[in-house]
Formats: sequence, structure tokens, C-alpha cells
Amino acid sequence: MNVTHTVGELRGFIDAACPAGRACTIGTTFPTRVLDPAEDARTVKEAGLRGVVVVQSWA
Repeated sequence: MNVTHTVGELRGFIDAACPAGRACTIGTTFPTRVLDPAEDARTVKEAGLRGVVVVQSWA
């Protein structure tokens, strides 16, 4: 992903890789933070995700 991609695009990529119908969340490892769907319009840079590890967790 580039810093110009949106959090929504990141979420879409992860959702496409998740089994259908299984809810999941995405967040950062440190500092720990869950990425809210309200942030989907923000870019990776605006959301402060540049160089950060983003993980998917089952909800």
C-alpha cells in the first residue's frame, strides 16, 4: 500500500482475503488502536499508518 491509499482501500483488501461472513477488525500493534470504519476516507498518511504494522483480528 502507498500512503495515498485510503483506510477503506486497506479494509477492502483485508475483507477480500477474509472468509465470507466472518467479521474482523483491523488495528495497529503499537500503539494498539482499532481502526474505526469512520476513518475509511482518510489516507494511510492522514491516519498515521505510515510505517506501522496493521493486523487483522477476528471479531
